[in-house]
Amino acid sequence: DCLVTTMQIRDGCLFVGTDDGRVEAYSIEDSLPLSLRTEPDYSWKVGVSNKSIILSVDVNPELGCVVVTSDSGSVDLLSLDEDGPDPIGSFVPPFDGLERRSSNAFPTSATIVDVTQPLSQSELKTSIQVERKTSFAIVCGSNDGSLFVQPLSTDASDINVDSPFIGKIRQLMPRHFAAVKCMVSPAPGLVVTGGLDGTIRTWNVRDTKFLYQFVGYKVWLGSMWTDGVRLVTDGADNTVIVHDFSTDAPSTNSSKEDDQNEDDKLI
Repeated sequence: DCLVTTMQIRDGCLFVGTDDGRVEAYSIEDSLPLSLRTEPDYSWKVGVSNKSIILSVDVNPELGCVVVTSDSGSVDLLSLDEDGPDPIGSFVPPFDGLERRSSNAFPTSATIVDVTQPLSQSELKTSIQVERKTSFAIVCGSNDGSLFVQPLSTDASDINVDSPFIGKIRQLMPRHFAAVKCMVSPAPGLVVTGGLDGTIRTWNVRDTKFLYQFVGYKVWLGSMWTDGVRLVTDGADNTVIVHDFSTDAPSTNSSKEDDQNEDDKLI
């Protein structure tokens, strides 16, 4: 008696969010078909009531965590290693202005980004092994277009379940002109966000800097995917766009005949 509002397959499990505030996970490696399962492998309750609608679910197997957004106004962090149905931590983004309080502004998407500082040039040249402290942060986007970064407390790539959040929540500017529909992290320190304003924006999470954006969708953006080299996005205008950043990607200066041959190959 509920509606599935979001899904993700990650680390051998199907993660499902519903319109009654539940997040469940089912192993897809089990021999028993999903249609015959009576109990999930994991189950959490998010929000203050059964009226909370799960808007996004993103799984980070490295940390063993699931970050969830809902229209209850909070971003919730779930642990795959801890028993119990409750989140290990929650925070409400500091929406600015009285017109964007949590009663009418809420997070719509979130992901966990590796923000570990890279080795410097001098460290790369030395033969001495330098231990790096692995750092992660939650990036969330909201229905008013705003974006926030919440650093996480980790120790050797393990989340601090007793106190998972550290530091001050920072805001990424400029905000999208409409709700942030989706986001992905193509590489450490980077996050790409897609909004209902039809734009795709790339951010440096470590420095909270806006880098560049792609425009062109006639209407709102639906979803995005990346493998670190290619970025695939789809829009409500029935358009799917692939940005290929690999070194062997076709040149944009190719002739029309070459472009036609490449289109034939794709077809």
